[in-house]
Amino acid sequence: MNDLLFDCAQNYMTASKYNYYFILGNNKRIEINVDMRCSRDEFTHIIGLDHLKDINGLSTNNVKKKKYFVQDILNRKITIDTLEQSIYYSKPFDRTFNSVTEKPYVLHDRISALKNIGFILDNAFHGTFYKWDSSKSCRRYNGKSMGRSQIKADYMLCIPNLSSENKLQKIYLFMYQDNKEEKKDQPIKLKIISAFPDCVDLTDKQQRYTILYEGKYEKGDKITLKDIFTHKAYVHNMRERRAAFERMEQLRRPMPDLDEKSELASYRDEKYK
Repeated sequence: MNDLLFDCAQNYMTASKYNYYFILGNNKRIEINVDMRCSRDEFTHIIGLDHLKDINGLSTNNVKKKKYFVQDILNRKITIDTLEQSIYYSKPFDRTFNSVTEKPYVLHDRISALKNIGFILDNAFHGTFYKWDSSKSCRRYNGKSMGRSQIKADYMLCIPNLSSENKLQKIYLFMYQDNKEEKKDQPIKLKIISAFPDCVDLTDKQQRYTILYEGKYEKGDKITLKDIFTHKAYVHNMRERRAAFERMEQLRRPMPDLDEKSELASYRDEKYK
């Protein structure tokens, strides 16, 4: 039996096994290295389930309970029908616009757009990175201002939605930087905290970075970077760059997610509060 929520969670868990590595450049010829990941404990927040305030287990900040909720989705104990019972499921997201329906986006639109999150991330090179500054943000549609965005983040990635018939729709990923205190010669470690579709432009007045390279590697003992995209200007020297990154990450070893099984076991008899 097909279930949109199950498909979304399953694809997200597969995508969370990988980190994505980017080399970015701007018009000042400044390059930065980015190591981006989506964490299992952020699934409910990333796809917007925390907006369903009347469903137990979704308004909590407890990481273990969030993972327990996801496990219930994967076990088909919680389905899209469960979410549809919420009075907030059809509530429009403020200052968003779907050019096809000519209405604001709702949660169902968001889950549908993010169902194939792995495909979205594998095609991130079609998009553009931005250094996010909410104080300068301005939502625009057809040249008209729709007010500022209150999203708190360090970086934004804007990707055209290649799987949608809506050619104006973009997928926005917002990220926090995990390693602000580390040396500047280290890759910027980014954790995805929110994602959603929109036809509204959020890129105005944000510092832009072009994607020069994208690759990914599976979390584990051995770091092997798989090429996804290389800008034609970087083809000649990516072998050395890739090898250097793999050596560095092998020494640093990315922090793994918490052991899901041990967490869930301690909560197997606990009800949502």
